[in-house]
Amino acid sequence: MENYDVILVNPDFLSIYNAKFPPFAAMFLSYALKKAGYSIRIFDTQFEKEDNLYECIKNNKPLWVGFSVMTGPTIARTLKICQKIREISSDIKIVWGGPHPTLLPKDTLKHKLIDIVVISEGEKTVVELTKTLKNNENLDLVNGIGYKKNEEIIITKPREFTTDWDNEVGLDWDNVKINNYIDSQGKYKKISLITSRGCPFRCKFCWNIMANNRRWRGWSAEKVIEEIQRLLPYGVNYITLEDDNFGVDLNRAKKILKFMKTRDILWSFEGVRVGKHITIELIQFFKENNCHHLSFGAECGNQKMLDYIAKDITVEQLIESARLTGQYKLGVRYSWIIGFPKETHADRMDLISLINKITELNPNCAHYIGIYGPHPGSEIFQETIEAGWIPPKNVEGWSLFREEVDLPYCKNMWYLRSIALACFFKFAVDSSLRAHSKTKIIYRIPFKILKFVSNIRWKYRLFHFPIEYKILTLIKNKIT
Repeated sequence: MENYDVILVNPDFLSIYNAKFPPFAAMFLSYALKKAGYSIRIFDTQFEKEDNLYECIKNNKPLWVGFSVMTGPTIARTLKICQKIREISSDIKIVWGGPHPTLLPKDTLKHKLIDIVVISEGEKTVVELTKTLKNNENLDLVNGIGYKKNEEIIITKPREFTTDWDNEVGLDWDNVKINNYIDSQGKYKKISLITSRGCPFRCKFCWNIMANNRRWRGWSAEKVIEEIQRLLPYGVNYITLEDDNFGVDLNRAKKILKFMKTRDILWSFEGVRVGKHITIELIQFFKENNCHHLSFGAECGNQKMLDYIAKDITVEQLIESARLTGQYKLGVRYSWIIGFPKETHADRMDLISLINKITELNPNCAHYIGIYGPHPGSEIFQETIEAGWIPPKNVEGWSLFREEVDLPYCKNMWYLRSIALACFFKFAVDSSLRAHSKTKIIYRIPFKILKFVSNIRWKYRLFHFPIEYKILTLIKNKIT
């Protein structure tokens, strides 16, 4: 039996979709650690029993067990696993990385179960951390972490971003079972891929500004093509590019997309920004090179709100994006947000009108409305507090962030939830433009009923008294 220096855990979470998302955070870190000579185990509880994880920890006594943690419901799931690990051994370090501890390192370290946090990018940091723990050296020497020393929380010097991605950043596909993450839909075998990190834009609601300092970095086109070629022996012929913003460097993107065309790979990706570069030539290029659909972060339904969130696009550009993609019968997923400070009822009605107009111009659209969550690290975060919102006071409180957040400046949160859910069931449930895969069978009959009701609500803008959505949310919360 191999003795593992580090075990990286990907906690399972409730999803209405069939497909399972690859544990990219663990795969990036595993690549760096293995390259440095350490023995690593990725444990994905989407497929492996938790009892096997605990048995593995007992038998191996790794230096540390790591988790990548998003703000929201995954926190509760992760804490449950951490409690079991602590019961097995008090000597094994529990390490959290990812968006939440990056944005709130001190608050995260206040929790008794968390020993160390990795702040920002982790590839170089985890290699140094493992070496330091193995040699029982001073953690002060490791940049980009926070830890506890005699009840005192210590944050070390910041870690610089990795710039040489081709040589220093990789995905350890050998440490997972690739077939687990391939979603078969008819003749297509779909898998997700991440090729870059960060976004250069300045949207006021986004945590990316603080976490990535508006800096984008990633593999060269040639390196991305190498990564894609590794997936081809598994029959993959549909790739969803899940980068923060894949379209930052369009010349790079075009080289990658042309290669996928030569291998008859269908694709979709996040991050073609609506704006002046969305031309008929670019849309034609996408259509001719196997694009299944694009995803636009549209956010707001009028210019006042677009300017407020510093989106740096116009309503006219959103409409033009629908006209051009509709002309070429290209699918588009539009994502929207309601519930911002300073937003009015009229602003929300403008959004509904704009969604209807866009759908007329391009019927091959899916629309998703999210309710704004005051995410730590965003510019609007402080404005939301000033408007009366009280942030969670501990790590457990942040686990309810995405599902249960109430915004005090919104008189009726269920009205907003009703708008968001009606949009989802009307425009997204039966759409082929899903983010990942088809809905699980167990959800399909109740979702058809909800779609019928949602069509009526959307058409007549009847978003009060959403009893069916309250029941749905109650059931979901009971399951989670």
